[in-house]
Amino acid sequence: MGHELATRLRAAYSHLRGRTRAELSELGMSSEQFILLTALATDGPAHESLLAQRSNIDPRTLRATLRTLETRGLVKRAKTEGQPGNRSVALTLAGKSLQKRLWRRSEKARAELASLFKPEEAATLISLLARVIDSMRPSPSRAFTKGAGQVNALLTKRSRLS
Repeated sequence: MGHELATRLRAAYSHLRGRTRAELSELGMSSEQFILLTALATDGPAHESLLAQRSNIDPRTLRATLRTLETRGLVKRAKTEGQPGNRSVALTLAGKSLQKRLWRRSEKARAELASLFKPEEAATLISLLARVIDSMRPSPSRAFTKGAGQVNALLTKRSRLS
């Protein structure tokens, strides 16, 4: 059963990522870039370490992605006193504008995904996936500590952006 579960989760992720990649690539964006722009649009400026937790993106990948976004003028990073290597990150006006366009562009895919489930099924799935994320975390330094209720609240918050 464990193999079947792992295979199905991987296939679902692979299909979702491929679909997202196709939607975003026309605008020259990766899924990681979209995730970070959306996290910043949803919750406002944050330190890199908090963004890594919120987005569940490896810190090295996060820093590389932020460098790309900064080069494109979509985010602005600033050094934080007393926290070397943990910069604060905020969206620029161009970043906010692009995030809104990307959000609208990906609405159909999100609606199709949501339509597969009744609201209570989606809530259960979110809770179960949060459990998987929490238990499969590679190390405490990459902790993603949102509980199911917090994940649900974040998704609800993000849906209001559209």
